[in-house]
Amino acid sequence: MYLFGAIFLGILLSIFTKMSLLTAILFWTLALVLVMKKGDKKLFLFPIIIFAVYINFNFRDYKIEDFSGEVIGKVISSKEDRSILKTSSISGKKLNTKILVYEKLEGGANYKIFGKFSSPLPAMNYGTFDFEKNNKSQGIYAIGNIKSCKKISEPSVFYRLSNFCIDRAKKFYSENLDERNSNLMSSIVLADKSLIEEGDRDRFNNLGISHILAVSGLHIGVLAIFLESITKKITKNRKITDFVVTMALLFYIITIGFPISALRAFLFFLLYKGNIYLKKDLDVKKIYFLSLSIILFINPMAIYSISMIMSYGAIFGLVFVYPALNSKVAGSGIIKKSILGTASTLISIFPIINYYFDGFSILVFIVNLVIVPIYSAIISLGFILGVGILPRLLGNILNILMNATYGLESLFISRGSFFTTIRAFKFEYIFAYYILLILILYRHKLKEIIVPNIKVIEIYIVVFFVVTSLGILEDYHTYKECHLYIGQGDSTLISFRDKNYLIDTGGARYENKIAEKFLFPTLKVRGISKIDGIFLSHFDDDHAGNLNKLVKKYNVKNVYINHLPKDPKILEDAKKFSKVIMLKKGDIIKISKDTKIEVISDFLNSEDENDNSMVLLIDHRGFKTLFTGDISEKVEKEINSKIDILKVAHHGSKTSTSSEFLDNTKPKIAIISAGVDNSYGHPHQEVIQNLEKHDIIYYITAKDGEVDLKMQSDKLKIDTKKEEVDLKFYILLIILNTTLLYIVARENYELQTNLQRRNT
Repeated sequence: MYLFGAIFLGILLSIFTKMSLLTAILFWTLALVLVMKKGDKKLFLFPIIIFAVYINFNFRDYKIEDFSGEVIGKVISSKEDRSILKTSSISGKKLNTKILVYEKLEGGANYKIFGKFSSPLPAMNYGTFDFEKNNKSQGIYAIGNIKSCKKISEPSVFYRLSNFCIDRAKKFYSENLDERNSNLMSSIVLADKSLIEEGDRDRFNNLGISHILAVSGLHIGVLAIFLESITKKITKNRKITDFVVTMALLFYIITIGFPISALRAFLFFLLYKGNIYLKKDLDVKKIYFLSLSIILFINPMAIYSISMIMSYGAIFGLVFVYPALNSKVAGSGIIKKSILGTASTLISIFPIINYYFDGFSILVFIVNLVIVPIYSAIISLGFILGVGILPRLLGNILNILMNATYGLESLFISRGSFFTTIRAFKFEYIFAYYILLILILYRHKLKEIIVPNIKVIEIYIVVFFVVTSLGILEDYHTYKECHLYIGQGDSTLISFRDKNYLIDTGGARYENKIAEKFLFPTLKVRGISKIDGIFLSHFDDDHAGNLNKLVKKYNVKNVYINHLPKDPKILEDAKKFSKVIMLKKGDIIKISKDTKIEVISDFLNSEDENDNSMVLLIDHRGFKTLFTGDISEKVEKEINSKIDILKVAHHGSKTSTSSEFLDNTKPKIAIISAGVDNSYGHPHQEVIQNLEKHDIIYYITAKDGEVDLKMQSDKLKIDTKKEEVDLKFYILLIILNTTLLYIVARENYELQTNLQRRNT
């Protein structure tokens, strides 16, 4: 715990601060003071560990700018649809990093690759997934599209053996299992998720058993037991057996790409065995923190890994929650252990699932009790089949077992997913949830501190709720325009006094996950379940493509349009679930007494759908924003309203935003919605030059992420996702407040104790 505390503090400092020479000196001074005061030389290690973690974190926290050119490197991980290269040089310069390319290359071979490379996408909206940080946790700093590649050296003996084992296992699966079962088995045992069908992936997520697809403790435990039972019979020597099993497990996790969840399970196994041989008194709690400390000390960026968070979150339940529940529930036996084990795990990972996977299914508890044990058997047989033992017999057994399990899963799904989602469940709430859970679990130890300090705690709680209430009240009376990143599309969320409106929905021309990736997460984290109205500027997919998904998922009161689409299917679901209202020039929708949305353009019935766009002017107490859809210069000439904010037309295309239009409207700020690295080259340079010529401050969602405009008491505040510090501030505030409360309470407790001793 001492080691983990130092490492965790080092990571927090890395995230929240920049360490200077002065800060380092202060740490060493603190170390000397602690050593001199306490007389414990081990305290000197505390700042050394913090400093080492800080240096390691910042050494890894860098960014590679987008580039086109040559990359030379070794393939350290190869899947069916992607490979990871450890580079030796980039564009002729020496640089050791990792790059992900979407092509299967031979594992262990060295390649010279020509292509276009870019950084992984960060969290572009508030509440959306941060691909950049998650990739950094794996050491990946760029993603590439290959134009050409050339193998320049063959793999080493180790990689040839690794490739042979993987190919051999896949061969046995494909020859002896149905196609779906073969792909699923390769995903489960070989950690190659590229082979699993999208429907299977969604089903596992809906049932809350997606952890089966990540090689973790379940897989390592099954494999360890299998290998140990065989090796022990052959060698009849415990030490040789443990050595062989350890080497086999290490080879396995290296072969499948060293996933963090598998590494965690392997470290648990290694520390447990080391505990026996070294005769150390390490209980499971110490092993938990020691294994976590090892991972974070080696790679502090792993703090951003969803796999690590999920893995250690689940084990936290078994290590810390299960004993507490077990002591309170009478009875014994495997049924009790299974129920309490599942309950403990779900209590522990509930907030993580709710935050990252868009809800929590009530079925999760039952499914994990019934289906996970079956998959333990499937995984065991899958390992045996993968090495080629009785392939036909095992193939037939597995087909029957996997098809029956699929039928059972389908039965659960058919009964309804019973999903419940706690909206507005922000990431900082996860942090607070675990603090509360720890306080509950260790309330008996805290009681001696809490009782003498009940007045201090009551004051703390009152202050906390007053500050929180004031924050909620302030938020309620703040007018907000959230110009969302929605890929190469358009969508803006207008919120004021518990009313929410969307102007356009974003989307794409093909089957897409734009809504699931960018729109739904940011609505959920804001606690939005009801949308008072959706305004569709026009019916191009990048403006209206997510409409059907929205009206099915959310309570959408009204959908506002200014003309009918050529394809009636676009409004088919909207007419079923919402009220579709036709608007014309001059119509006004009131959001509140002093906030209104006015239609300022006529439907032109143009052959060009862009010029049919509904142009909207939002007026909040004289503060005006103009939404222009995709109109061209021809329509812009009809607009003369003086405005404060301009939502630039057609994603910054040079067909719009003329100098004449800017002279007529005189905006102070402009916002351009465009996709990262879009094929149209939006925004065009001509538009940027026009904005700069008119001294207009501009933001581009492709570069700045979500752009938020907040109006309170006639004061405008502008935030972008790239500059967001709220999350760090809140987490740091929780840590500082909790630490301050503990220090005050502890001092008061010690004072009370001393007084009692003197009285006696």
